[in-house]
Amino acid sequence: MGIRFGTDGWRAVIAEEFTFANVRRVCAGIEQALRGTGDGSVVVGYDTRFLSRRFAEAAAETLMGAGRSVVLAAEASPTPASSCQVVATSAPFAIVITASHNPAIFNGVKVKDSNGSSAGSEITSACERSIPAATPAGMELMEGRRRGLLTEISFVDAHQERLSRMVDLRAIRDAGIKVANDPMHGSAGRLLETLLSGGRTRVT
Repeated sequence: MGIRFGTDGWRAVIAEEFTFANVRRVCAGIEQALRGTGDGSVVVGYDTRFLSRRFAEAAAETLMGAGRSVVLAAEASPTPASSCQVVATSAPFAIVITASHNPAIFNGVKVKDSNGSSAGSEITSACERSIPAATPAGMELMEGRRRGLLTEISFVDAHQERLSRMVDLRAIRDAGIKVANDPMHGSAGRLLETLLSGGRTRVT
């Protein structure tokens, strides 16, 4: 099966083409293609789609098997949070398990560059070319923790810090407005409520 990257990375239907074996192949190809971009820890994030946490763990296991240290999200978080964590960690790149706007039967593997930006076509093409020859290695999460290769943290702090520099959150908190928020089971969860807490504004 030929894996083809589109915008940011690869998307496919869960349990058809999007399998653990293929996720490992894709992540091994990404690591091989980006091996010369830096030796820092690679950020791995994920959303709330079916099995996204487990796919992210498979990505982390593959990266550690290739000798990389990994910063894995402690919980599902929006893709921009992974981008913010790349900058906060000074990571060479990130892998995010998400299919973005695609229907629920899809999942995907996105690649972020060292700026937290969507990887350009030059990077994604190199990753795609590396997949056929890549041989996924693996290291169990427990072993990665024992060796100090795996760190699990919340990406919310880096995301919140970035948002607080872009938006006057204090003004919104103090405005005394009432906000109804439905995240629709999305990875942002109660983030808006957290961001706007501590003032007169109320988020339901």
